[in-house]
Amino acid sequence: MILGHRRFQTPKQRQKVTLTALESPKLRAFLPGSLSSYTFIGEFQALVETSYFGQFKYNSNIEDIDFNTAFQTIERYAPQWYLFLRTLLLNQRAHRRSYPLLSNDTLLQRRMFLITSIICHSRTPTNSNFLSSLLAIYLLGSGTKRRVVETLSGLGVCQNS
Repeated sequence: MILGHRRFQTPKQRQKVTLTALESPKLRAFLPGSLSSYTFIGEFQALVETSYFGQFKYNSNIEDIDFNTAFQTIERYAPQWYLFLRTLLLNQRAHRRSYPLLSNDTLLQRRMFLITSIICHSRTPTNSNFLSSLLAIYLLGSGTKRRVVETLSGLGVCQNS
């Protein structure tokens, strides 16, 4: 699905597109029978209550992020989302015995953390800004131009300062 950048600038617009996409017949083929977007919404709400997907704390540091713990948090509080996203992100050859499944496990964990953080932040911007705020502070502190941070903010990756 290709999104026009102007129509999907606000979190509400992105939420609407995500919910519509989750209910589409093509995507429903991947979901177990009773699973719906409302299941995911409940799981995202549970994730927002955790430290890695909750509010930013001023003493947080980007080097302190334990991606393994964040990944386990997703697996524990959002099991259906975890299975769904893992299915989408795994290489198409992952089902083969000869494919080394564990080779990109760290990369998979980081991608799942980023995608889940963006969705949680889109749903509740003030209550789920841990990663987005941390990335914005890190980028600005590293000398990244404000325009780059604003572009990433428009994509939902980090906060706009």
